[in-house]
Amino acid sequence: MAEGLEPMWENLSVIQSRWPDNRLDLYLLKETLWNVLMALDYVHTERKIIHTNIKADNILVSIADSAILQQFEEDEHTYPSPRKFVGGRTIYQSRSWREPREYGMPMLTDFGAAVFGEEKHNHDAQPGAYREKKLSHKGTFGGGNWASETTPCGFDQAWQEKSRVI
Repeated sequence: MAEGLEPMWENLSVIQSRWPDNRLDLYLLKETLWNVLMALDYVHTERKIIHTNIKADNILVSIADSAILQQFEEDEHTYPSPRKFVGGRTIYQSRSWREPREYGMPMLTDFGAAVFGEEKHNHDAQPGAYREKKLSHKGTFGGGNWASETTPCGFDQAWQEKSRVI
């Protein structure tokens, strides 16, 4: 039995950089926060896993517009990407995507730094660049809901300005 992964578009950091003033569209921001919080609820409650590296780079948006994939395939066939051969492997230069007509579902990815939540851990909860000052101490964590407090860290200005109003 083979399992295939859904093709994903870009991460939230790249998408955010395209918007005026590096701010996400409010609908996309709300949809993303909802999906990330639902994903965290699932991995914490059902799987007892703590992600520990939540940031905009680790939130990918799925491809809802299948025409993007068709155009990508046609472009690759007509104008093949530059490539080089190193150590018996072929390395292709990345090709840019066109802007989609609609965004797909945002998904939390990169569980490489995840830990099991039922165990006690004595290390920093997130990489330094994304860690809130209040979480920068080393302490015991596990199983709690601390990650929901740090979710907005990766959303930079858009979230910080909105959170001041709340």
